Amino acid sequence: GKRRQELEKEKRKLQQEIAELQEQLAQARQKIDELETVISRLQKELAAMTQKAEEEAAGRAKAEKEKRDLQAQLQETQDDLESEKEARTKAEKQKRQVNDEAGSSAESLEEGESSTVAQQEIRTQRENELAALKKTLEDEVVSHEEAIAAMRSKHSKAVEELNEQLGVCQEVQKHGEGENKLEGENEALQLDLRDSVQVCRGRQEEKDSRAQLSESQAKNTDDTALIQDLNSQNEKLKAELASVTAQLEELDGYRALLAERTVKDLKEQLEDAQERLTEENRAKISVSNKQKQAGDEVERLNQQLEDEEEAKAALQSKLTHLTQQLNEAKKKVDDDQVELEEVAERYEKVWTRKLKALQERLEELKAENAKLARGKKKVQGELDDVTVNLENNRADCRSGEEQRVDSQLSEQQALGGEDRQERDQAEARDRQRETKALSLTRELEAYQDKLDEVERLRKHWAGERFSGGEQDEAGRVHSLQAKSDLEAQLEEQKQLLEEVEDELQVCEDARLRLEINLQAAKTNYERELASKEEAAEELRRTLTKQVRELEAHLEDERKQRQTSRAARRNWRVTSRNLENQVEAEARGKEDANRTTRDLHAQLKECQLSADDALRAKENAANLRTERCAHEQTSTRLREYEMAERARRTAESERDELQDEVQSATSKANSLAEEKRRVENRLSTLEEDLEEEQMNSEAASDKARKAEQQADALATEVSQLQASLQKAESAKSQFEKQVKDMKERLEEAESMGVRRMKAQVQAMEGRVSSLEEQLDSATRERATAHRTLRRQDKKLKDLMQSVEDEREQAENYKAEADKALGRMRTLKRNMEESEEETARLQAAKRRLQRELDELTEQNEQLQRDIARKGTGASSSRRPYASGAQLQARSPP
Repeated sequence: GKRRQELEKEKRKLQQEIAELQEQLAQARQKIDELETVISRLQKELAAMTQKAEEEAAGRAKAEKEKRDLQAQLQETQDDLESEKEARTKAEKQKRQVNDEAGSSAESLEEGESSTVAQQEIRTQRENELAALKKTLEDEVVSHEEAIAAMRSKHSKAVEELNEQLGVCQEVQKHGEGENKLEGENEALQLDLRDSVQVCRGRQEEKDSRAQLSESQAKNTDDTALIQDLNSQNEKLKAELASVTAQLEELDGYRALLAERTVKDLKEQLEDAQERLTEENRAKISVSNKQKQAGDEVERLNQQLEDEEEAKAALQSKLTHLTQQLNEAKKKVDDDQVELEEVAERYEKVWTRKLKALQERLEELKAENAKLARGKKKVQGELDDVTVNLENNRADCRSGEEQRVDSQLSEQQALGGEDRQERDQAEARDRQRETKALSLTRELEAYQDKLDEVERLRKHWAGERFSGGEQDEAGRVHSLQAKSDLEAQLEEQKQLLEEVEDELQVCEDARLRLEINLQAAKTNYERELASKEEAAEELRRTLTKQVRELEAHLEDERKQRQTSRAARRNWRVTSRNLENQVEAEARGKEDANRTTRDLHAQLKECQLSADDALRAKENAANLRTERCAHEQTSTRLREYEMAERARRTAESERDELQDEVQSATSKANSLAEEKRRVENRLSTLEEDLEEEQMNSEAASDKARKAEQQADALATEVSQLQASLQKAESAKSQFEKQVKDMKERLEEAESMGVRRMKAQVQAMEGRVSSLEEQLDSATRERATAHRTLRRQDKKLKDLMQSVEDEREQAENYKAEADKALGRMRTLKRNMEESEEETARLQAAKRRLQRELDELTEQNEQLQRDIARKGTGASSSRRPYASGAQLQARSPP
């Protein structure tokens, strides 16, 4: 019968809901798969972005390096030009000195031919000159030795400071080993390896600079060879003394030329003196002209003084006229102020009256609001009673004819919805009126503030009136402006009062309309309640009829009960299967969580071992560099320590990144059900770990190369020391040669006067050439110093590149934060999907409860039917009751 059809309908409905739940589960799983694909795609995009950023940073660093190299080359060329200019000026100066000495020596020799006494004096003069030359050479040698000693002391101090800094760094490293063991993430290892790569690059550039130093040392060795050649040339001076006589004869011609030059110089001096005289005459003429101009200026100033006195008298007359006008204006302002105070008092009275009226109106509105709120509560209670009655009617009519009852209930719900809408509208109107009342109170407060301002201004003007006689014209103008502003404010307040009165009138009309609407709604409610009560009576009558008709369907329901029990068993089996699936998924999540934890632990162990190996290599490298450090490498080691500090700051930033990544991973562990994504992530991490291990091996190789470069630097420093010792020995040999030359000169003087003159000139030429060679050697040393400065610049460039790498690390950190934000959004999506599954499970449980309630109701009906059957069999007229039941049963 109908009951069976209803049960079948409910069964189909339940099956349909189960199918929908399964579809929703499938959709949720599909969403999870889509999220996993999205996460993998985002990870690929992140890797591509990081690679692109690294490429851009490398290109930028390369361009900056080329730029700095070009700037260094330009600076070197400028330094070379300056050194060449200095050398040229020095050579010209020495040439002039040699010419002067040659002239003086020629004159002294001519005088020496007349007498042997003069010759002896020339000899002593030459000896003094040679002694002066020797002294200058000795002074240069001493200054050079002092400079070398200063450099050595400076470098020794730098080496000691380096050793102290190395000791402090080792202590810091020992102290930070415990904290560094906690570093377990992949990005931190990458930053560390990048820093080591940058340090290795810096060491490579140091190697290049050391190669340049070796070139400069080779040049120094060339200079020593030149000095040896000069020594050999000095030995050849014995053979060249014979040419001195011929050169002395040429000095006679030079003497005539010198006489002509002196004559020309005297003539030029005469011409200069004449020009100076003419210039003095011109200066006297200009002074007289200036005196005339000063007299004209004095006359002009006197005329200006007279004009200013006339202007002063005119200004005084104007001032008296203005004071008269000012007094008149003060009198007018006093009169206007009295009138203004009277107007202000009138307006104050009007405003106080209007304020009192508005406050009374506000109190009336508040009373009406309270009355309306009480009416609203009453209507709400009536609505609640109606809803309770409706629910009771639904409970009474639940076992009757569902279609008709549902239609009637829907009509009642529609009526109740209309009532709710009217109630909501009434509440909205109440809220609007309340907001208007609040706005009116605010406006009243604003008006009150304005009135207070007007009162304050009035008092201020009253005070100004008493002290008006002492005020000036500017104060009076200010009071007039204040008066005009006050009048404008009074006009505005009048307009605002009119607007407020209009709004109050509108609110009063709205309140009246609302009361009328509420009265109409109340009458409609009472009418609808009466109709609903009549409908409820009809429903009761129909329900009694339906109860009688249901007794005929009890037999069919007994049969349907068996089928419903079987369906219930099937439903329970399916629900158990679904629960088993959910539990299996939960177990899979836990297994995935365990695997991820194990893999994370393995990753941390690998990273710790890699960090320990790197630290051991760095300590060994530091020890070797400490042994091989010398004077010229102290500055580089100091800059290397600065790079190490930058690396430590980067490591601290890396630690912060690691903490953030660890927090992100701990949050991402809640998404362990995404087993596939986690496996992909772990595989990528393993690949990254392998890459980082390869990078660490490459970094260790570079560290070895850097150590070899440091050894090479040490050998080059030792070679520099050897070359300096050679230079000192060459200097001592040169001094010996100078002594020998002095002895040879004495021997040559004993041989003859002319021969001695030639020898002296040749010796002077050789001394000048030797000085030029010494200057060239100093220039070479200056170039060596420039190469050292260039190397310092390169080291600064290395520091700049380290800073760029740090900025790049910060950019990577920002990108990692963005990726973490994306991960959080994905996590929220996953949580929403989990909530959706939980909601579906709750719906499933609710359906199960409803099915259980239906079965219990069915069993209760069967028990009632059985009880009524036993009562009918014990009655007197069983046949009549059976006939009545058959008659009542539908065909």
